[in-house]
Amino acid sequence: MLARIAGGLRWFGRADTFSSAFANTFGSRIAFFIVSLGTGVLVARSLAPEGRGEQAAIVLWPGLLCGLATLGVPVALRYYLKREPERQIELFSSALALALLLGSMAAAIGIAVIPHWLGRYPPAVAHFAQTAMLFAIPLMLSYTLQGFLEASGRFGRANSIYFLPSVATLLLLVALLAFHRLTPFTSALAYLVPQVALPAWWQWRMREYVRFPVPAFRATARRLLSYGWRAYGLDVLFKLTYQIDQTLVITFLGARELGIYTVGLSVARSLNVVASSLYIVLFPKASALEPEQAIALVSRAGRITLAVALVAATSIGLALPFLLPLLYGRAFFESIHVAQVLLVDTALLDTGGILMQAFLSTGRPGIVTLMQGTALATAVPLLVVLVPRFGVLGAALALLGSTIVRLAFLLTCYPVVLHEPPPRLVMTYEDVRLLLSRMRVRAG
Repeated sequence: MLARIAGGLRWFGRADTFSSAFANTFGSRIAFFIVSLGTGVLVARSLAPEGRGEQAAIVLWPGLLCGLATLGVPVALRYYLKREPERQIELFSSALALALLLGSMAAAIGIAVIPHWLGRYPPAVAHFAQTAMLFAIPLMLSYTLQGFLEASGRFGRANSIYFLPSVATLLLLVALLAFHRLTPFTSALAYLVPQVALPAWWQWRMREYVRFPVPAFRATARRLLSYGWRAYGLDVLFKLTYQIDQTLVITFLGARELGIYTVGLSVARSLNVVASSLYIVLFPKASALEPEQAIALVSRAGRITLAVALVAATSIGLALPFLLPLLYGRAFFESIHVAQVLLVDTALLDTGGILMQAFLSTGRPGIVTLMQGTALATAVPLLVVLVPRFGVLGAALALLGSTIVRLAFLLTCYPVVLHEPPPRLVMTYEDVRLLLSRMRVRAG
C-alpha cells in the first residue's frame, strides 16, 4: 500500500505524461481556488464592498497592461519550444530580453494612463495604482518563464509558480489583519509581491538556459515576433474580453459596485480550474500532433470540459443564496445574481477556450484572433448599454451575450477553416469509457 502511494505521488510530482501533467495542473488549480477563496473572503469581510473595489482597481492594471503588451511572445515561445527543443537557450533568452523591454513599456503606459481612468476614485488610490505598475516588468518576465517551463514539460515547477504565490498572499493577509494593518493598499501589495518573488527565484534556478548577449538574437526574436504577432491579437483581445467588464464598471460605477462585481466574478471564475488545466497541457500536446489527431483530441477535451463545467455551474449556482452571504457577509448579497449569470458564461467561455486550441495547434492563430475580436466587438456595446442601466448585473449579462456569439462563430469556423465538422458538444459513450479506463489504469 505504501509503495503504491509513493508511486502515485512520484507520478503526480513528475508530471511527465499527459495524464500526470493534467493531474498535477488540476490539483494545483484546485489548491489555488481553495486558497484564493480564503483570501477573497478575508479581504471582502475586512474591507467591505467599497474597500474591496478600491483594492481591485489597484491590482487590475499590472496584469491587464502586461497582457496587452506581450506581442504574443509567450505563446510563440511555447510553440517553437515544442517544434525546436534543441534551440531552447536561444528561444528562452530572446523571449526574456523581449519581455524586459515590453514590461518596461507596459509600466510606462500604465503610469501615464491610470490617473485619467481612475478619475472617480480617491487620488490616493490612483497614485498607489501608478506605483503598482512597477510590478509589470517582473510580471512579464514571469509569464515568459512559465511558458518556458510548460513547453519544456516541467509542469510541476510551472504549477508551483501559479499556486505558491497564493499561499504567500494568504499568509501576508493574515499577518496584516493580526496587526490591524489590512487596508486596500497593503492588501494590494500582499497580492502583487508574491507574484514576482517566486518566479524571480525560479528564474535564478533556470539561469543555465539563459545567455547574454543572446546568441542569434535578431533572427530568433524575429521568428518569435512573427508567430507572436499573429497570435498577439489573441492575447490583446482575450485580455480585453476577459477584463473589459471590470474596466467599464470602474468607468461607469463606483468602488462599492466594483467590489460587489469582483466578488461575483471571482466565484464564477472558480470553474476555470478544469479548463485552464486542460489548456496548459493541451496546447503543447496538440502542437506536436498531426492536424487530424490534434482536432480529435481538442474536440474530446471540449466535450468533457462543457459537461463538467455545466454540472459544477448548476451545483454552485443553487448553493450561492446560502453560501455567499455566509462566506462574504450580507453586504455582498447583490453578488449572488451576478455570480449565477457569470457561472453560465464561464462554462461556455471555458468550452470555447478549449475548442480554440484546434486552430492554435495547427498554426492558425489569426482565426482565433478574429473570434476574440468578434466577442469583444459584441461585449463593448452591450456593456456600454447595459451597465449604466442595470449596474453590475448588466455587466454579467453583457459578458454572457458576447460569449454565446463567440462560441457560435467558433463552431462555424470548424468546417470553413479546418474542413472538419463542428465538434459535438455532448459527451459520448466513448468519451466516458475512455475517461473511466484512464482513471482505472492510474488507480491500479
